[in-house]
Amino acid sequence: MRALGLGFVRYALRHPRRFELVRSRVFTPTRDPRLRERLDGIDRAFTELVVADQAAGRVGPGDPELVLLSGHINPPAQ
Repeated sequence: MRALGLGFVRYALRHPRRFELVRSRVFTPTRDPRLRERLDGIDRAFTELVVADQAAGRVGPGDPELVLLSGHINPPAQ
């Protein structure tokens, strides 16, 4: 997950115009219904990853969506 986040930031820094295009389509209150459906699917997939990693002890407990949002994906203390 950390690598994904860092990749997102690197993309934004290396391709600011492309990132602005993506940002203007994704991070807006009104989205095309097809785009919204795809993005919701991505959100569900990431949430499922967090839940699976929590069950395996690789990620600490908490609401999976908040864990994703906060970036706190470090393993729980042993």
